[in-house]
Amino acid sequence: MDPADIDGLGLISALPTTAFIAILIMIVSFFITVTQSTDRKFLLLFQIAAITFALHGAGALVADEPRFPTAYIHAGFVEFIGRTGETAINIDARMGWPGFFALFAFVTKAAGITDLTPILQWTPLLSNLLYLLPFVLILRQVVATTRARWFAALLFVLVQWIGQDYFSPQGFTFALYLAFVAILLRWFGRVETRTKPIPPKGCAS
Repeated sequence: MDPADIDGLGLISALPTTAFIAILIMIVSFFITVTQSTDRKFLLLFQIAAITFALHGAGALVADEPRFPTAYIHAGFVEFIGRTGETAINIDARMGWPGFFALFAFVTKAAGITDLTPILQWTPLLSNLLYLLPFVLILRQVVATTRARWFAALLFVLVQWIGQDYFSPQGFTFALYLAFVAILLRWFGRVETRTKPIPPKGCAS
């Protein structure tokens, strides 16, 4: 596809029909796998990851530059801290909470990375894949059928268009928040004694 064909609707306006057909096929195959009597959790995880890549990785494959202009500002904060070892709250108020920027300044400097463009380009996809890990743990603690849990995971991928998954402190904090909730529910949650029998293909994990 030609990025010049993108209009005010964004990437969706320039995608060929085959792209939509491919996404539809992946979603249909996911539902077919869910309806099978055998629990194919690894196949379902792979299918959800593939759908995530199709939705959030397409932009990185098509565009030559990262999508959000704010990501460049954050990359500048990372470069400044890595170069000077200091913050500059007088330049921007966001320097007042430099934990995220200092972390990536340390990582990029230790790894010898000087160009953050590839990181900015692929951060939306990596963020959404990272969100899935704790979200699946959260779903395992939900009292629902196995099919309902997998459907919830699919909905999370399809409708989680919050626009905060770019290279930003809030996108990283959202991943930490999901991880915190998953830890609380998985290892500190109270398990209620079942009073009703488990229905066929039901809540057993």
